[in-house]
Amino acid sequence: MTPDWTDTQWESAHAWAVKRAGGLLVQHDTSPTSRRLTEGREVIGAYGEIVWARFHGLPDPKWQNSGSDGGKDFVHRVYTDGGGIKPVRVDVKTSQKGDYLLVPVGQIRSDVYVLAHYIQPPEAYAGCPRITFRGWALASDVRDAPTRRFHSQGPINHNIKAEDLRRMETLERRLVAMEVA
Repeated sequence: MTPDWTDTQWESAHAWAVKRAGGLLVQHDTSPTSRRLTEGREVIGAYGEIVWARFHGLPDPKWQNSGSDGGKDFVHRVYTDGGGIKPVRVDVKTSQKGDYLLVPVGQIRSDVYVLAHYIQPPEAYAGCPRITFRGWALASDVRDAPTRRFHSQGPINHNIKAEDLRRMETLERRLVAMEVA
């Protein structure tokens, strides 16, 4: 699922992500616990979150200048199977490959995880990167997933292949109203 946006909408979201990530670089890059796995990973993560917010008609996230969101990006109200409504915490995980949903072991803090694929346009194309939402998983799916270290310097992650995630349409049908966490 990819938002059907104009170039101006994509550019605005990307500019917001770059601005937010600039603050994170100042706050976190010198930390001994900071890991640099992918160049620009702060921008990539922020971009997935702002695209999710704007795609769902939310205001820009209020944690813009506050650093980490604690693994809970948004609170959504969803319809339950029994016809009720309940709040769920959603964490958007963005990656350049978009092939695995990765959640570090010991850091399952949300109810729902969404995999966002950051797609960089070819150099010949002057547009902004795009985001495609590949699928989602419940916290219980993540907890039950296999674990492994994907990079020599990275954490051990629960991992679910993109093709094994739940379809985005099944989550979208359940969404009632949302607010930034």
